[in-house]
Amino acid sequence: MTTRVFPGTTQCKLTSLFASYIYSHKALLGLEAIWRDDKVVGFIRRGEYGFALGKSMAYGYIKDPSGKPVTMDFIKSGNYSIESMGELFPAQLHVRAPFDPKNLRVQGIYS
Repeated sequence: MTTRVFPGTTQCKLTSLFASYIYSHKALLGLEAIWRDDKVVGFIRRGEYGFALGKSMAYGYIKDPSGKPVTMDFIKSGNYSIESMGELFPAQLHVRAPFDPKNLRVQGIYS
């Protein structure tokens, strides 16, 4: 599992940015529900198609339903799905960028 999690601001310690892709091509517009182990834990803020990956991408914020701060253990221990138009799609969580996770292309290194 490769992922990148962005912690919330100091005013909102209970959320973390969620980045994932779904295996089937599905238009994600935003405000779709993020499910973790059969519970809604957040909503997609932005959805787009990742041409380099050939998959639909989603970015959103998640919370721990118990009200505890979101930890890396909480994030990595769950099974995630994205709900779109009443249908659940399995999602692969990413805490690092799925394309160019080492930022080499930004530095001009294309090999």
